[in-house]
Amino acid sequence: SYVTSGPVSENMFFGRDYELKAIMRTIRDRSFAIVGGRKIGKTSVLSKVHRLMETATVSAEGGLGRANCSPAYHPFYLDCQHIMDYGEFFGDLALKMGIEPGSTTPAELRRMVLRYRRQHQDGLIVLLLDEVDKLLSYDQHRQTRLFRVFRALSQEGLCRFVFCGERQLNAGLHDPNSPLFNFCSIMRLSYLSTRDATR
Repeated sequence: SYVTSGPVSENMFFGRDYELKAIMRTIRDRSFAIVGGRKIGKTSVLSKVHRLMETATVSAEGGLGRANCSPAYHPFYLDCQHIMDYGEFFGDLALKMGIEPGSTTPAELRRMVLRYRRQHQDGLIVLLLDEVDKLLSYDQHRQTRLFRVFRALSQEGLCRFVFCGERQLNAGLHDPNSPLFNFCSIMRLSYLSTRDATR
């Protein structure tokens, strides 16, 4: 049977090999936006990326075993579909990062990232933001201040982002006045191949 609510479990995940490889191979150089219709598999892809990043390690001592390994990534997954304002965004992020925000203004994100980087020298910070359409809509009524911070952090190499969304995200990616324009590599999810669906 198909899973119609939330991400599929590990043993039910098939296909999307191209998307997963593209993200994992180039996330150090760029951020991504995954767009597609409802129930097409965006959340499942994002959850799989999260699991891959959590298990990826790089050896600090030239491959001498996990005892000497440091994390390759510090991924933070946020389901944004219930986030209605900056306060809720920073509240959720604080729980994930273990860093209390000093305020709920968009500029606070930079301070949280810098604080986290000081505490954890190794590994790339990656914010995996699922269902960002409502958060983006809220931000658009406030001069897109939060998404401008997202863009600046990514351009400075302080962290990377993987956004998932539908119409609002897609519109922002193609609007020259949006901070999302020319910000991310765009991935459009379509239906699984017949082979993968059969599996």
